[in-house]
Amino acid sequence: MRFEPSEEAMYRRMDQKERILYLIAACGLIGSLVFLLGVINQNWYVAGGVVCAVCLIVVLVWRYRALGQRIMPLTGCFLEVRQDCLLVRQPQWQERYETCQIFLSEIEQIVWSSRKDGFYVQFHDKGKSLVLLRGKQSGPIFHIRPFGYRKEEMESVYQAIKERLPASASVFEP
Repeated sequence: MRFEPSEEAMYRRMDQKERILYLIAACGLIGSLVFLLGVINQNWYVAGGVVCAVCLIVVLVWRYRALGQRIMPLTGCFLEVRQDCLLVRQPQWQERYETCQIFLSEIEQIVWSSRKDGFYVQFHDKGKSLVLLRGKQSGPIFHIRPFGYRKEEMESVYQAIKERLPASASVFEP
């Protein structure tokens, strides 16, 4: 069973980034006008409102940059359950991808996230399973995110893994 993410989710991120850019410009313009009005009328309470507008602009810029780091091509990303292993390649940030090959016989726990953002897989540390984050081998826990996948696809992958788990593995569901 193999699924590839749709580009629609990434396009939504790009649209959100564009809306944030418009909000930054609008807050800057409104803040400047309110500041000028406050200086002309010597109303320093209005100047306090400008400080709040500047804080909002800083938060929006921070969010804009964070979204910019998470916009990347989804080509080559997939979620695949084979007879003996789970293979995943998913976007991380700044054009970097997370990849894993987890052998189903080495899985200790599988946990469906209560926040509806995928599920976690914990596997034996000393086995053949491999997780690469930022190009380096990582620990024995991997978070499989539903970004770009439909809910039904994620649930079918989760069920397929659950059916092939060894008897010693734990399953936690909300």
